[in-house]
Order: sequence, then structure tokens, then C-alpha cells
Amino acid sequence: MEKVLGNKNENIEISRLVRSKKKRIRNKVAKRLNGQLGMNQGESLPKEEEFTPKASNESVSVSGLPVTKLLKLGKAFFKEQEVIKYYYTVGKEPFYKNKELLIETIEQEAVKLPVSEYNDFIKELSNVK
Repeated sequence: MEKVLGNKNENIEISRLVRSKKKRIRNKVAKRLNGQLGMNQGESLPKEEEFTPKASNESVSVSGLPVTKLLKLGKAFFKEQEVIKYYYTVGKEPFYKNKELLIETIEQEAVKLPVSEYNDFIKELSNVK
């Protein structure tokens, strides 16, 4: 019987979890469980850096970029912002093709990013330009 490692003193038998006798299916379940347990049991997720306000001289300017590049940056870092979600949606009137609002939102949200994400944003911005 195949076993999946749980916590240090705990083993889970796959035959109890899967009714199928097919080896391929048992292996799939074992692999899935090992992946989930490895995520839970192994290293904890790294702590999120503190939100540090950037100095005013570190403001980001994205005003010269085309809309496609702005949306690419926005989708990579600010998916939850409505301007980025609804830029091309006709029914969302305040966001529909409003480039000024898009630029303003990206510049404001970039300052609020954690340090590591801010650095990634700057690298991506330099690659886009």
C-alpha cells in the first residue's frame, strides 16, 4: 500500500482515500496529496514585507507609455483595480478607454506596493520602455 506523508508522526494510506484499484489513479491522488501536504507542512510562506511609503522623489511616471503596455503592467501587478479590469468594457462608462485614470491609478498603486513587488515593478517598467 502506498502511503502519503502527513505531519511528522502521521501517514495517510491512499487505499483509504481512493476506491479505485488502478495504479495510475492512485498515483495521481498520491502526487496531489504530497503537493498539498508539502505546501502545508514544509516551509511556511515568507512573511509579507511591511508596506513602506516610498519617498516622494521615487514617484513612478508611466505617462509616455502606450495603453497596451500600461494594461500589461496593470494586469501583472494590480489585477484587482477596476480601471484595469474594465478598460475595454463599454458598459463601464467611467473606465472605458480612460487613459488618464489608468495612468493615475498605476502611479498611485505603485507607491503602495511592498518593497520586493515595487522592485519587480520597476524592473518590468524598465523592460517595457
